[in-house]
Amino acid sequence: MRNLKHLVELIRDSRDRYLVFEWSDKYVESLVFDREELLKSTEEVLADNGIRNAMSDDLVATWEGR
Repeated sequence: MRNLKHLVELIRDSRDRYLVFEWSDKYVESLVFDREELLKSTEEVLADNGIRNAMSDDLVATWEGR
C-alpha cells in the first residue's frame, strides 16, 4: 500500500471474499475480514459510534471510481 487513497482503491477493486491486512512486523497477527460482511456492517458501525461519514470528502471520489 502506497497511501490511504491507494488503500481505498484496493478495497474498492477487490473481488476476493476476504480482505487480508498483513503487516511488515512478523510478530503482528494479520487481520482478515469477510469483504461482504464488512461492507454490509459499515453503516451500523458508523451509526453506533456517532461517525457521520465513512470517509473524508477527498476519498469519496476515489471510492466511487471517479
